[in-house]
Amino acid sequence: MLYLKNLYYHPAASTTPILNNINMELAPQQMGLIIGRSGSGKTTLLEILAGLAQCSKGEIYWREQKLTSEHLQQLGGLVFQFPERHFCG
Repeated sequence: MLYLKNLYYHPAASTTPILNNINMELAPQQMGLIIGRSGSGKTTLLEILAGLAQCSKGEIYWREQKLTSEHLQQLGGLVFQFPERHFCG
């Protein structure tokens, strides 16, 4: 079971948080869907789950184990729709 508990992301350059109090439970082999309007934080959430960004507050667990960014980088990956926006070529 993947748990997101009170996930919060507020970058220093922003006056408002991008993610605020995100909670989710996802069972093994259960498919999830992240939807929202442009600018709602979908990509930021996926970057946190892939270990490419760190949340400001909150915790991510797999079963009973708390996951760090290093764990997440080893467990998952992320393919961007427009990779040229995220990587230098």
